[in-house]
Amino acid sequence: MLAALSVVGVGAGGGALAWVLQADGGDGGSTSAGGKPGGSGKPSGDSKPGGNPSAIGTPSNRLPKEIRDKGIVTIGSDIAYPPMEFVRDGKPAGLDVDLANALGRELGLRVKFVNAVFDTLLTGLHANRFDLVMSAMTDTKDRQEGRTDGTKTGSGGVDLVDYFQSGLVLVVRKGNPEDIKAPRDLSGRKVAVQRGTVARDLLDQLNRQVPQKLKIREFDSPEDVYDDVAKGRSTACLDDFPVAAHNAATRAGGTALELSGEQLEPLLYGIAVAKTNTALRDAVREALDRLIRNGEYAKILKKWHVEDGAVERAVVNEGS
Repeated sequence: MLAALSVVGVGAGGGALAWVLQADGGDGGSTSAGGKPGGSGKPSGDSKPGGNPSAIGTPSNRLPKEIRDKGIVTIGSDIAYPPMEFVRDGKPAGLDVDLANALGRELGLRVKFVNAVFDTLLTGLHANRFDLVMSAMTDTKDRQEGRTDGTKTGSGGVDLVDYFQSGLVLVVRKGNPEDIKAPRDLSGRKVAVQRGTVARDLLDQLNRQVPQKLKIREFDSPEDVYDDVAKGRSTACLDDFPVAAHNAATRAGGTALELSGEQLEPLLYGIAVAKTNTALRDAVREALDRLIRNGEYAKILKKWHVEDGAVERAVVNEGS
């Protein structure tokens, strides 16, 4: 990171999206600041499709019989992280929902979303409350191997089908009037950030490197952070790429803010599948590869203004 600083579904016939709005979180508590990616090895031998995935057959042929017979795949998600997943007009919306919808079409399944606290999603997956977890979840070795804070959880690890990449990114006023292109350009400037986030920690690291310390302005809500930059009180803010892109594209009709510079230390988001469910994992991976090849994946990312988060192909457990 320091180096970087220096430089949902429908059936094939078009069925309706089903979902359950419930606090399916047990006693797991609220989502931590590090639960979602910005606040939070190579694939196994059979995790990459062959040279011509389309020759394998349809992804639905890989599905476990019980899911194929049921015709529904249940997805656990913390539906509170726009633009990845959020509630709009009483229903799930966002990139993850649209992508799950498209995967459902490829697999011939209806998709049922169940809203749950982020910290309990993998527990719910292992308890068979969900078939998949899709919630802007960062692919890490700890999650792959079933560890929390370096300790085995006892619930087993998961495989993650990687579908998006996100790091932190700078947001400035439209037109970039102060010519901010990289974190080092913030030396001596006012910078807005949400309290208790990884972005806040990164600014502390930056303060140890720049000639003049940043004047950090902390806020409790993202809304206040972006408002501070839009009104010119701060030169820039630092936030997760998808959140930043969403705010830049939608605030004042896209006329108030813009992104500047490259993403810092992007990490992969993955669709979590129980390690014992290799058939479902491979079906999802192949369906995602098809969406990437036929252009549907790119259309979904463009709709949500996050094209720079695209991956070139579906890979399993690429996170570190």
